[in-house]
Amino acid sequence: MSRTFVVLDLETTGLDPQADEIVEVGLVRVEDGKPGAVFHALVRPSRPLPARIKSLTGLDDADLAERPDWSEVRPAVTAFLGNEPVVGHHVHFDLAFLERHAGYRATQAYDTVDLARLVLPGLPSYRLELLCAHLDLPERPGHRAMEDARAAAGLFTALLERFCRLEFTTQATVHRILSQTPGSPWFPLVDAAVRLGIKTLPDHGIQAAGDGDWPAAVPAVGAGVKTVPGFGPQAVEAFLGPGGVLTRHFADFEYRRPQMQVALAVGRALEEQTVLTVEAGTGTGKSFAYLVPAALWALDGGRRVVVSTHTVNLQDQLMEKDLPLLGRALDAPLKTVLLKGRGHYLCLRRWGAAVNEQSFLPDEGFLYARIAVWLARTKTGDRAELSLRPEEKGFWDGVAAGDWGCAHAYCRFNSVCFLQRARRAAEQAHLVITNHSLLLSDLKMENRLLPAYDALVLDEAHHLEGVATEQLGTTVSRGALERWVEGLNRLTGRIGEFYPDNRDEFLRDGEALLAAVRRFFALLGARLRRRELPEEDFAAERLGPRALDACPETAGSYLELAGSLKAYVQRLSRAVERLTDSTVPAVQEELRVGLEQELAVGKRLASDLEFVYEAADPGYVFWLEGGGRQTAEGVLRAAPVHVGELLHDGFFRSGKPVILTSATLTVQSSFSFFDERVGLEHLPRDLRGSLIVGSPFAYAEQALLYVVTDLPDPGDGDGAYLDAVSDALGRIVGVTRGRTLALFTAHKALRTAYRRLKPVLEKQGLELLGHGLDGGRARLLQYFRNTPQAVLFGASSFWEGVDVPGDALSCLVIVKLPFEPPNRPVLQARREEVRRRGRSDFNDLCLPQAVLRLKQGFGRLIRTTADRGVVIILDNRLVRKRYGALFLESLPAAPMHGSLEAGLEATAAFLFDGTFAASKP
Repeated sequence: MSRTFVVLDLETTGLDPQADEIVEVGLVRVEDGKPGAVFHALVRPSRPLPARIKSLTGLDDADLAERPDWSEVRPAVTAFLGNEPVVGHHVHFDLAFLERHAGYRATQAYDTVDLARLVLPGLPSYRLELLCAHLDLPERPGHRAMEDARAAAGLFTALLERFCRLEFTTQATVHRILSQTPGSPWFPLVDAAVRLGIKTLPDHGIQAAGDGDWPAAVPAVGAGVKTVPGFGPQAVEAFLGPGGVLTRHFADFEYRRPQMQVALAVGRALEEQTVLTVEAGTGTGKSFAYLVPAALWALDGGRRVVVSTHTVNLQDQLMEKDLPLLGRALDAPLKTVLLKGRGHYLCLRRWGAAVNEQSFLPDEGFLYARIAVWLARTKTGDRAELSLRPEEKGFWDGVAAGDWGCAHAYCRFNSVCFLQRARRAAEQAHLVITNHSLLLSDLKMENRLLPAYDALVLDEAHHLEGVATEQLGTTVSRGALERWVEGLNRLTGRIGEFYPDNRDEFLRDGEALLAAVRRFFALLGARLRRRELPEEDFAAERLGPRALDACPETAGSYLELAGSLKAYVQRLSRAVERLTDSTVPAVQEELRVGLEQELAVGKRLASDLEFVYEAADPGYVFWLEGGGRQTAEGVLRAAPVHVGELLHDGFFRSGKPVILTSATLTVQSSFSFFDERVGLEHLPRDLRGSLIVGSPFAYAEQALLYVVTDLPDPGDGDGAYLDAVSDALGRIVGVTRGRTLALFTAHKALRTAYRRLKPVLEKQGLELLGHGLDGGRARLLQYFRNTPQAVLFGASSFWEGVDVPGDALSCLVIVKLPFEPPNRPVLQARREEVRRRGRSDFNDLCLPQAVLRLKQGFGRLIRTTADRGVVIILDNRLVRKRYGALFLESLPAAPMHGSLEAGLEATAAFLFDGTFAASKP
């Protein structure tokens, strides 16, 4: 293999090779691991540089005005590249530009991002500058082509050296996997690296993880959690009060009266074994308000408290910031554990079966090669350490511990099983941090992955109904069925060792089943597309009992699929029986246990398919959904119409204390809507309490709330409405000079406004970032925080969990009131259920949901006592409709309303002059 590479980096005017241009080229030739000749050129584009590129690179139009255009530079670039393999950081981005603008195609390309993900699994980021810093390389990138090419060259060499220093067993496993991955670009490179250390690979098989030496199981720390005396109001006040323990330990900690109110209420609920709902406004410090009494109560009585959150961000805050701080302040050993769902943990038994497969798809093989390296260093087996890409998640499911549980007592990996180690640690903990999805799926599956607990805290409790709807429902997809069959295919080789005749039968039945799966779900996808659905990212059709039977082709395909699935399950059952009856040694017993687990999955899949297809249970809503134009197959789904009774039976009727808290639980200062939706209304009044604690922020001084009244009604038609919204957004950010987050309720409106405003704002030196257009949520937020003249358009996930304190966010625009789309099947069914009870589905369901959502969106603006900013709402229904008053009463700032022109004047005065005059309506 050639040991000469050309390292490539380009700077361009944007992300689209078809529309954007190359403005800078940096090339470095590397021979025998050492950089040699270089090539650098600046290129004159045909139009001015966008603001983002100027900010990113430091280049200006004047820097390029006298440079040659691309036609003059191109021959030298292609000549330097020649036929050598090309290396780069995100190299395929650069190669797409060279193919479009130079007709160049690399013979072989290596992306240093992928090589870093292989050699250094588990890093939080694979940005070029962070990788160079992590490896302490002398080169430092700077978003200029030559600097970045030199940095990528040094990084490539360093990563190859790192791979060569891996233990031989790890190298050999990676080699084995990639050698069985047809088309893998990495095998020649890995093969060459391995052969530097050995002449030939051993002729014995590569050991699967778990066959060699492993650390002993986590030692038990006692027959239960340790107890220390001291719990009650005085103990809570001693921690959180003025001059208390936390104030003495941490200079930044401030006494907050609202926080103390919540903490004392939580303490009483724990002591009295009651259920408590708490709405605590932004800035209250509610995590400490429940962590302190929960920790003291758990330590005092040898108890265990489960704390459940909705978002990963809050989990990380609790585990990485709040709990370590609290642990240092406590004069007692507080044991805390983060426990995730089964699918987060690698299953060593399934991994062992997968790694000895004979063939892998390219993405699959590369993921398994990464896992082989990661497995030598991970202590948790948690997939979060791998930063999985979307295309890898299906392959991860093939080696993960599944939702069906496991016969761990019979598994030879039991003592080192990542899932069992996490579970044992949870059984020894005072506080177990988890998420709503695991909490609800554990309730549904009755697997009891969570240990028995004495109290439950539900933070971000406003998500409880939604997560319960998701987790207590049923989904049947092509991917789930395919992954199950493909996982079984890995076991058919071992079945053939004992019963050779069964292998071919399994493979034949499996292929027939896969063909039936693909035909059926393709028909469902075609059914969605024929409905001429709008240009959105979600499409759904509600299903009545046996509704799909109306189409003979779909009905016939379903019968074929159900029959194939039944035959496959029966054959699997017979194989389990034969293994059970025989006397082959322990390795066969392990195979039997594995097949029994897969049999349980198959039976569940068959049952779920029948349940959703027939759509006959009146307590559930059934529908067919897909991703609009982007998805070829449909997915069948079902969800309970009302989850309140299920939640009541699962959590509230037990008599254990439960704390439910969020910044948004009440409508008109009442918990009635929330209580009804989650089943608290079934609990006697003397067993539940509630508390509302306002935010400590001075909204009258810190925030201006302005409702624009002279725009078209959102129901007047998309054309005029979107024209007016786009114009208003352009004028608003012209006043604020960036620093603006606009929240949309629909991706279609977001894309329309983005396309219209992007060139307009660039001419003003403002950079527009679009959710799903310029990157994912985390990346966009990071860039927005660090770019003063940026404007961010966000869709549904930006309405909460966004924390941008300081001047980076000075203006929040709410484009439209956040009513849930009326075509969502679950909402349709719930509206019907409300009407059946003689109530108004709009007033008693849709309106309260939208009010809570608006409160969440409003909360994005003021995050600290020093923040100041403006909230502008472009939906005139707040003033024109009677129900608008309900929204405005729920917001903490006094509203103003009037024309867009008056709103712009008020915004400018508030942000830049410090004063504003009320505008006339």
